[in-house]
Amino acid sequence: MNHFETLEPPQRALLESLITWRREKATEKFGAAAVHTYGSRLLLADSQLSRIVDCAQTHKILSIEQLVQETGWRREWAEEYGQSILSIIAIHFRPPPVQLEVQDGSTQSSTEATLVARLAHCQLNSSSR
Repeated sequence: MNHFETLEPPQRALLESLITWRREKATEKFGAAAVHTYGSRLLLADSQLSRIVDCAQTHKILSIEQLVQETGWRREWAEEYGQSILSIIAIHFRPPPVQLEVQDGSTQSSTEATLVARLAHCQLNSSSR
């Protein structure tokens, strides 16, 4: 990562989390020998990680579709792993509030509801494998 030193602490923390995630997932997908030989970049390139970090702070990646659009990552891998990346982003950069319609017809903002829904979705997906 060329610009690692120039990152602010929140971006650096996100990048570190993504690098750890990438190493774990690449090892699961390709095996330890392949990752040792070729690196975890087989799964997600450094430039794609940098783009995720750049987009995270401005909330440009809130869906798998946006992840593919912003990074150019392989769609099948984004569909397989994207939700966990979105969850990591949400931990470091809380998603913007969503307007929820309440029973009386009014709306309320709920960042927590968004985060809980993402984490629950991720847990459901991981437990079904």
